[in-house]
Amino acid sequence: MRNLVLPLNDSAEALVPRVTFTDPEVGHVGLTEEENVAKYGKRARVVRRELSGIDRAVCEYESEGFFKIMYLSFGRITGATIVCSRAGEILNQMATAIVAKMTMTQLAKVMHAYPSFSFEIQSMAADVASNMAFSVC
Repeated sequence: MRNLVLPLNDSAEALVPRVTFTDPEVGHVGLTEEENVAKYGKRARVVRRELSGIDRAVCEYESEGFFKIMYLSFGRITGATIVCSRAGEILNQMATAIVAKMTMTQLAKVMHAYPSFSFEIQSMAADVASNMAFSVC
């Protein structure tokens, strides 16, 4: 039925972001950390930041929560989990990155407003991209 109503969906399994609107919100899209490891083994990677280390969260007096991005050793993003007051809003960006098969390097090049909660996505991607570049040397 979904393909009849939304014919642009070309996959059998649609990528569906999930958000629980609690305080803080809990959002997830794509593969979990465990699913990423099960599917990709040694190529599976994860980067995580605690909310207490995110500038905008500090300004808003939010300290409980985290951002987590699952990706592969060559950088392709496979999933994200976000726990913060704006998880539902930020998660859309990660869904887009997964559907577009973006790498962390590509995501790092997307300019984000600062200070914002979503700026942390760019910051995390830039750290991963930088580490990947220097590990090749």
